[in-house]
Amino acid sequence: MRFSLFHLLPSGFVFGLVLTILFCIDAEAQDGIRCLNLEQINLEAYDEFDKSVRAKKIILLGEWHYMSPNSIIQADLLMYLNRTTGLQDLLLEFGHAEAYLINKYLTTGRKKYLKHTFGGAKGYVEYRESLERLYQYNKTRENSEKLVVHGLDLEREPGLTASIIDLVSGMPGKKQYKSLLDSLQIRLDTIGIDRNPMEFLLFLRDRLPASIYEDDEDGKILRNMVFNDATIKYMHQRDGKMLEAFMKLDTTNARYLGQFGTAHTMLDAPNSLATKLASKEKYKDEVLVINMHYLEDDDKDIFKEVSDCAVFMFRIDPENESIGWLHKRQHWFIILRDQEMYEVRK
Repeated sequence: MRFSLFHLLPSGFVFGLVLTILFCIDAEAQDGIRCLNLEQINLEAYDEFDKSVRAKKIILLGEWHYMSPNSIIQADLLMYLNRTTGLQDLLLEFGHAEAYLINKYLTTGRKKYLKHTFGGAKGYVEYRESLERLYQYNKTRENSEKLVVHGLDLEREPGLTASIIDLVSGMPGKKQYKSLLDSLQIRLDTIGIDRNPMEFLLFLRDRLPASIYEDDEDGKILRNMVFNDATIKYMHQRDGKMLEAFMKLDTTNARYLGQFGTAHTMLDAPNSLATKLASKEKYKDEVLVINMHYLEDDDKDIFKEVSDCAVFMFRIDPENESIGWLHKRQHWFIILRDQEMYEVRK
């Protein structure tokens, strides 16, 4: 199905931003421009890009939601960074619960954990296939090298309820939670997608004893979910809440790849996550933004002068008279012409 994003997205979103790239690089290259082959990945062959990502702690990959290359690029870029730099941590535009379910799948390969994820892993072919590739890749890595997913954003249903059930069911003394687990299972079977679970979180805070959050890893994960105030009520503070979550997470020398919608990755947007990160003294000069930009309308293709490849990546030259102004929004661009939306799983 062809889809004209120009009719749906505000002009400010069109040139959005993003963190990091994946795909495969063709042998064809000219003046720092690389034509990309999405079927064959070889980012190691692009020295300029390789040096660029190695120099940064935080790589942000910006996407237009629901386009099929998004998850393909994310998976390939993450594996490339893990192989070449040891980067293990993926940041997503979801909450702690969604990250928990994806991490359980990447650890066990059990597809039941994807059943209650929000949209993508459950509903779209390319998203599911990319997660399956990451699972297979993770099996080849040592424990100290394995990929880990972190959610910085709003908690969503049905993943929140599914994650609470899975965690509480594994707690010591779970018999005392039987009636709670029974009611949660009924909720899971009937809730569908609930975008504002704040009342549910308040109920859990009242119902679950403090002892359940004690220092084991599952207790910490449960606490992060139950006490996550990033709900629809705070939509106007969303990027600020994601920054708070990241600052709480970042207590080591870890490096991160984050994939978010381009509204969150524009460096010239004063309230975006990218801008907020880059303005912190701790992360000054540590943020690299790579934006994916989709084109379908030749009349709006201002990148014709850059390359006529169907898919290509390049670093923006601020001195370029036509597109140099885009350098203020991101450092790298991936341009994709005539791409499809996600295919819905049958």
